[in-house]
Amino acid sequence: MLTRTAERYEEELAHGDTPSAQSSLDGPDFCSRDGAHALKQRIEAYWRERGFNVHVLLHNVGFHPAIRAARYDVRSDMVNGMPRPKSRAAVPGKTSAGNDEASE
Repeated sequence: MLTRTAERYEEELAHGDTPSAQSSLDGPDFCSRDGAHALKQRIEAYWRERGFNVHVLLHNVGFHPAIRAARYDVRSDMVNGMPRPKSRAAVPGKTSAGNDEASE
């Protein structure tokens, strides 16, 4: 029994077509400029809904011989796939111990 990808590959060969990498994939191309931008927006929106401010950047890596195409990398400031912990904002008039500065 063949997978869907293998079946498509065999169909393309049977019709005399040259199998293409994109036609054998089951999903969007996140390495293209448009795909990488869409992924960036999805990641930022996902974490924004959960109260985190995640910074995602796109890097044009240029032509990559392994995939025979230009490639965009999606990079973020997350650590191990999770947002950085929220930093606690300093409250004016309070020390780090929570005591009033004026009472000292």
